[in-house]
This record gives sequence, C-alpha cells and structure tokens, in this order.
Amino acid sequence: MSKYFTCRNCGADVPIEACGCPECGSDRETGWSEAERVIALSEKDAQIVFSLLENPPEPNAQLKAAFEKHKAFSGDK
Repeated sequence: MSKYFTCRNCGADVPIEACGCPECGSDRETGWSEAERVIALSEKDAQIVFSLLENPPEPNAQLKAAFEKHKAFSGDK
C-alpha cells in the first residue's frame, strides 16, 4: 500500500498523514481547490504565452470542426 496519494490540484505526491499538499497548499477544507494552482513559467515561456493571448493565431480546420461539434452537442446556436 502506498504511503502517498496524488494531489488533485497540482499532481504532487502527498503523504497519507498530511493535512494538505506540501506543494500547492490545497487541503480538505479548500476542496483541493483548482483556484490554488500556480504554474511557474520561465521569462521566455511567459512572453510566449502573453504573446499568444494578445495575438492568437487563426483557428485551424481541426479547431473549427471541434467548435462546431461542441455547438451541436451542447445545443448552442
């Protein structure tokens, strides 16, 4: 039997006896909250992410098809 379980928020190994995740701080009271999740990026990666957010590429055919499938599935018009 493992002495650890996986944090549902950050994926870290958490000792069974721990009151919270040693990596992200999530615990039973916060519901292992997704809001506590932090993603660390290098300066270069952060600039790439911000650039893509500010100037997103045009959707390709696969993305357009997935969007149409989602609309049909969810009943959106």
